[in-house]
Amino acid sequence: CDIHTAEDLSYRELPGKPPTRSIIITINPVAWGTIVRRAALIRRELMWVVRDYLTKAGLEARQQQQGLFTQLKSQGMNPAWRNAAEIWVKPQGQERYTLYQA
Repeated sequence: CDIHTAEDLSYRELPGKPPTRSIIITINPVAWGTIVRRAALIRRELMWVVRDYLTKAGLEARQQQQGLFTQLKSQGMNPAWRNAAEIWVKPQGQERYTLYQA
């Protein structure tokens, strides 16, 4: 995976505590599920907080599609977000996710 320090993200020092810094790590999508499942352990052991990082544009695009995402979920299509704001689905009986085409 690639690790990029985001210079414009927060960096702070509090008295009596170690300095904190935000970094952005690009992770293979296959590994993302494992990292999310182990987020509590990662936080406890490494003092890292795992978050899905989105740009402002990516967040807005995702918010615009939230209604469709919810509808697909209620239809049993098992939607998942990928590549920021793409909706991928895995209907019952299928082994792999595919990009949702409206």
